[in-house]
Amino acid sequence: MDTYDISGLDAKAAKEYVLAAITALNATRAKRQELERDLELWSKRVEIAEQHAREDLLKSAASRLGETKTYLDKIKAEETELEGGVIRLKGQLKLILNQPELEMDTDQLVAMLELNDVHKPDELAQKFREEEADEALKRLKLEMEREEKEE
Repeated sequence: MDTYDISGLDAKAAKEYVLAAITALNATRAKRQELERDLELWSKRVEIAEQHAREDLLKSAASRLGETKTYLDKIKAEETELEGGVIRLKGQLKLILNQPELEMDTDQLVAMLELNDVHKPDELAQKFREEEADEALKRLKLEMEREEKEE
């Protein structure tokens, strides 16, 4: 299944799937905001280290700033993808919710099919035919035995 395709799901499962996608999007947004705060913090620390000519701190702060930028870029791309996916899922969910729900117990469905099956052999008639054939066979055997005795 495509990550953003819920066309094969029933209404309940589709709602749960969309809710999970929205939850993931919100968590990603929160992570992006946290990383933006971290980026600002490390940018200030780089400035402070430069102002105080602390090469040891500058190197560490610049490294952390670069790592934070890289991670933030990754999270932003993920957020953009999730936003598009959630929009797509919401559209599909509307279509699913507008479709008439076809719920039927499988036992009911089988019973309906059996009632409507005109080609299904009549089991009672078949049993009677078997009994009649057995009776005819018994009569034939008795008749053959009589003929053997008469000879």
